[in-house]
Amino acid sequence: MTEGTGAVRRNRTDGASRPSSVPTGTEARSGGTKASAASLPKGVSLPKDLAILVTKGAAGADYILGDQVLSAPAHPVEAVDTTGAGDTFLGYFLARLDAADGVEAALATAMAAAALQVTRQGAVAAIPNLAEVHDFLASL
Repeated sequence: MTEGTGAVRRNRTDGASRPSSVPTGTEARSGGTKASAASLPKGVSLPKDLAILVTKGAAGADYILGDQVLSAPAHPVEAVDTTGAGDTFLGYFLARLDAADGVEAALATAMAAAALQVTRQGAVAAIPNLAEVHDFLASL
């Protein structure tokens, strides 16, 4: 799956859409599956080059590009405080795309960062550094 020219982050919980910039031209390590009707709000069709990132909390996240969807499950952790989890996820996702990691790797890193973040109290102070995220991924 190739990244689109732009993206909208949609939080499935509150339905709010937030525009995001997504770099183009990086090939993901593996393709997605066909998007189901449940992946998008009823009656919505997307331009082929528009990417949407849907965060679903403990249910993971979906990256949708045209009729393709790449889903990432959340890591089962004991959540202490979910404040800032979505921001942590989005920040890591965009940073890894910017580092040319590809969508699949960016989703994996973002999921791990958010999983670690919710196991700590607070928002900004709870955001893990990249070394902590890599250690967490290596422990899986």
